[in-house]
Amino acid sequence: MTQAIGPTDPTTARAALPRDPRRGVVSAGECYWAVLDPRPLGRRRIAPAERGYLFESFLPVSIEEVQASYLPLADGRVIACGFERARLDAMTRDGLLSLSPDLVPDFVLREARCAVEPMGFDFLDGDFEPVEVRRVRRHRFAAAAVLLLAIGAVAAVGVWRRGDAYSRAVETVDERRSELLRAAYRGEGGGARADSGLPLDLKLVAELRRLRQTRASDAPVLLDAAPVLAAVVAAWPADAEARCDGVAVRDGAVVLRGVAKDADAVARVEDAYRAIPGWTIDGGAQFNATERGASFTLTLRPDSGALAPRRSGGSAGGGA
Repeated sequence: MTQAIGPTDPTTARAALPRDPRRGVVSAGECYWAVLDPRPLGRRRIAPAERGYLFESFLPVSIEEVQASYLPLADGRVIACGFERARLDAMTRDGLLSLSPDLVPDFVLREARCAVEPMGFDFLDGDFEPVEVRRVRRHRFAAAAVLLLAIGAVAAVGVWRRGDAYSRAVETVDERRSELLRAAYRGEGGGARADSGLPLDLKLVAELRRLRQTRASDAPVLLDAAPVLAAVVAAWPADAEARCDGVAVRDGAVVLRGVAKDADAVARVEDAYRAIPGWTIDGGAQFNATERGASFTLTLRPDSGALAPRRSGGSAGGGA
């Protein structure tokens, strides 16, 4: 850290302050000067909190006895200028807004290697800040706070109005949705359907599920019984002493029920159907002899082409 400490010879100074009745000056020769270099610290900048400690190492008095002002340079160095606080307390500062050295010594300018204005150093700071400057700063702070509050209030009002608009839009949608649900559940004559205790939207979901279930599966594939009945009636033996009480077509089979005079008549019916090509009898005829004759059941299975499939919502059957 390169340093130079005053008092100095005022005749070697440069850049004198212009005269201003509200800007006081002190002789540069009565000030302490130093150029603080951060390179010995291994850094490119000196933190503001470190400036006082570095400046104190070059002062003949304690840093607490000096009112210091610092001017950072572009290369990271800092010009320090100090004035004794005791002398500053004894001075009359009425009406002054700032107090600076009247000029900057030559050796400081040589160390700085740039132009330095003495107005960059102001001793009326901190405890010595003028009342008027403090008042102006407070007013600026208050004005900034009021401005921020106003901006926040405007933003809050905007957010509230937008939220209120969204709420009204949601209410409108809900009302329209309720109207549509009530219209969907309105029965004949303008009366509402029986209330099941569920909200209308849940009722609509349940109704939709019920309708999907009723339409999820295709209609069953049933067999067209007419050709089978015609074939069975055509194959009935005319000379058989028996009558046919019913013909049922189910599960790809034809069940023939009737009553014959005796077992021989049942056998002639069975033989008649065995003689027809494309028919198969399952297990032979089953009969039960009674006083009125022999009731029999004959199960026939035609070829696959004999029973034609068709789409239908009813059942297939026939009787003769």
